[in-house]
Amino acid sequence: MTGTAANLARRALRHPRSARLAGPFLVRQKPPADVVVAQVGKVGSQAVSASIEAAGLHTAHVHFLSRAGLRRAERVYEARWDPARLPWHIWEGRRTVARLRSGERLDIVTVIRDPVARNVSSFFQVADLQYGIDLTALEADDLGELTRLFLETFDEHELPLRWLDDELRAATGVDLYESDFDAERGWSVTESDRARVLVLRTDRLADTFTGAVEAFLGRPGIALLQRNVSADKATGGLYDEFRRLPRLPEAYVDQMYNSRLARHFFADDELADLRRLWTGVPATEGR
Repeated sequence: MTGTAANLARRALRHPRSARLAGPFLVRQKPPADVVVAQVGKVGSQAVSASIEAAGLHTAHVHFLSRAGLRRAERVYEARWDPARLPWHIWEGRRTVARLRSGERLDIVTVIRDPVARNVSSFFQVADLQYGIDLTALEADDLGELTRLFLETFDEHELPLRWLDDELRAATGVDLYESDFDAERGWSVTESDRARVLVLRTDRLADTFTGAVEAFLGRPGIALLQRNVSADKATGGLYDEFRRLPRLPEAYVDQMYNSRLARHFFADDELADLRRLWTGVPATEGR
């Protein structure tokens, strides 16, 4: 597809009458992805996908691998946002789901992030469009109200805790919990007859990304780029303040860090540090 045609198609995505045609058209013009970058949103995956693309490989960047998950996401977008303007990851997701259902074996990279940090970051990104909350109207010192909105309005708190089972295992048969994960190493590879999966930890990407991805793909020269940083957005100042002076309830933080996800991918001392970070309470006092 020529640059002019691609630009016209992408422009069409912004118009309700043509978006449903433009999305599938653009997906069909792309070569099949060499690597699928798949994970729950707001875990640093845009940097992973962009870095692999910069090395000359085609990627599909998706949040859903199961047909059921993709359908649920489409219903959410149609109910809350403009049903004619589905985001790009939905179009890519449809193609990826079809490839998996056809029996094709895919190379998949997934990323694990501290679930509390992931939820906070996601809330700041979607508060306006998804929940009608204007965070820019809040004062920097009104962290109590911001905390209340996060806890009571945001409805995806358990999404990162379920994603590996609901999406990855359901679609590929790869159960990351069946294999040990070395938190110090920061990455691992697990396989099934339907997929090879590289799992990375967001907080270890700077140290592990290049070596892990090069080993997984057998391709040298893959450097880590940065993309989609919440602090760079309009609410960046408030986001930084919320992270700097967090006082989340211990019950909420414990729910996240007592989860199977957290206990599998993070060491005990790391979870203790994260509890203290988000509650302000040392582990010896708060447990």
